[in-house]
Amino acid sequence: MQGEHRDLFLPGSRLEISHINLEIRHLEKPPAKFSPLLRMWPCQLIRITTEFYETAPGQVETWVTIPEHYQGYPGIVHGGIVAAVLDETAGRVHMGTGDTPRFMFTARLEVRYRKNVPTGQPIRVVGQAGPSKRRSAAASSSIYDQEGSLLAEADAVLVDVPQDAIAGVDLEALGWKIYPED
Repeated sequence: MQGEHRDLFLPGSRLEISHINLEIRHLEKPPAKFSPLLRMWPCQLIRITTEFYETAPGQVETWVTIPEHYQGYPGIVHGGIVAAVLDETAGRVHMGTGDTPRFMFTARLEVRYRKNVPTGQPIRVVGQAGPSKRRSAAASSSIYDQEGSLLAEADAVLVDVPQDAIAGVDLEALGWKIYPED
């Protein structure tokens, strides 16, 4: 940055934009709970829990209400949370219904935000399988409001998790189980 604005982004400086107050600080040492192994600051995350249902071959669906503490602006779900919900849903469509689910991670995610996703209101999330190859697959996912209006959508390219990464893991204990319908 050039000129007078360069000093705004130095450690200890403050920048005020409308009602957003951003402070950039340089820490001499990490906090006591810093994990050097993970190279990240610890943070408190609250889980969004839902159940996915296979509504057709290669299609999953869930209804979820995202709480206020995930808002970016009052009443509006933060865009990163919207992307995470779309990502998780896209990853579920290729899991299958057999005894050995196909675990995949996201190689690419393209999100299109159409309208604001509301907090505190039920939304419908749908995932659709795309073409599948030996070690990769495509999928799409969408978020709809209660009236059926499209709020956000994503296209994903997924890659198989290496088998040695999940070998010996008790998937059922982690909550990764597909329950047959009664």
